[in-house]
Amino acid sequence: MKTTCAIVVAAVLGASLLLQAAEPPASGPNVLVRPNVLILFADDMRADAIAALGNPVIKTPNLDRLVRRGVAFDRAYMQGSFTPATCVPSRAMLMTGRSLFHIDAKRSKEATWPEAFGEAGYTTFVSGKWHNTDAMLTRSFQIARSMYVGGMTNPLHAMVSDVVDGALGPPHLVEKHSCAVFADETIRFLRAHDGGPFFAYVPFNAPHDPHVTPPDFPV
Repeated sequence: MKTTCAIVVAAVLGASLLLQAAEPPASGPNVLVRPNVLILFADDMRADAIAALGNPVIKTPNLDRLVRRGVAFDRAYMQGSFTPATCVPSRAMLMTGRSLFHIDAKRSKEATWPEAFGEAGYTTFVSGKWHNTDAMLTRSFQIARSMYVGGMTNPLHAMVSDVVDGALGPPHLVEKHSCAVFADETIRFLRAHDGGPFFAYVPFNAPHDPHVTPPDFPV
């Protein structure tokens, strides 16, 4: 998974938002326009699995469109891990903007840049896989729906929870592929949100093994 440059961008953007947290003037040339932010995070996905980045076999039209319209960091590499699971430090580094050798072992003490967005007046939202601590999750996001907080699982039988009153609620079984659940929750948030800028983070649990797809998924 290639995340290093994304981490740098995240850290810089989060810091700039903290500096801009003061209320901007009501009008004039210096009015601050704060953009909405949506991050889609794939789990253990190789960069060369995207067609636009050189894969001649796998078809990824939606990701290709993002590549064409945006910026692709094609020389950014995840730094590794102290355990066989590389997805855990990937998420911790992304959330904190810190390198592998400077993240807390339990990934719970460092400030996160979703926190910085929240302090800057953003509504912060997450739905997806969270393989770090519950404390870091509830501290970082104001709204957290259908969160899968474990490691590897069958995405057709994942157990997910909502954060309610600052605590992770009881888990319940997904009714379809977990990635579809995460996407639906995010779409619901985007359609309902109508006040102020937002920061939305969608960490999918695919294509992490066991590589299970819905029966009707086109191949």
